[in-house]
Amino acid sequence: MARHPQLQSKGEKAEDAKGAKKQTKATVHNHFYSEYGLEKELVDAGVMDPITKRISDPRRVIGIDETPQMLENNSQGPRPKAIGVRGEQLCRSTSLNRESVSICMAQDLNGLQYGPQINVAWTLWTAGLTECMDAPDWAMRFDDQIYSFDKKSAYLLMCKSAHGVQTAETLRDYMANIDLQVARGGRNLCSGWTRSTSSFTA
Repeated sequence: MARHPQLQSKGEKAEDAKGAKKQTKATVHNHFYSEYGLEKELVDAGVMDPITKRISDPRRVIGIDETPQMLENNSQGPRPKAIGVRGEQLCRSTSLNRESVSICMAQDLNGLQYGPQINVAWTLWTAGLTECMDAPDWAMRFDDQIYSFDKKSAYLLMCKSAHGVQTAETLRDYMANIDLQVARGGRNLCSGWTRSTSSFTA
């Protein structure tokens, strides 16, 4: 190692092989700037000025992010050590168990946090699971309220899918739920959604 100061021993970060293969720089660039990318959708929806690229109403752009909690995947525990280039992240390609529970959150560019969606695998869905969501009278709870001053929503949507991750059907359910939250918040923005991966405009 003394002869190669550019190398060092470091912990490896596990990276899903399927995701790593598809998530390239070209994919990310196309998501934002291709013929059917996010920028063009924002312009077509009348949210972004085509010249200045300014967004007229940040409430009309809502981003979503799903965080799966993989079950029994081999990335748990201490990271194995390997030799890598100093200053660069070291990743190893692996496969992950796709059965999980995932949480999906949404927030608009104005800072309003929409109620979460929890995706649960059919095999893990039980009556006890839904009962445990009931909070005591003195505790904060999901009560289908919109707190505009705090920019928070107390909605909660629980969905079932084969592996507990987001599917086209559960995503449609969540978007419909966000439509409802938008309407309950007194905003007349839900005239229809234009959809793009992980983001959409009202």
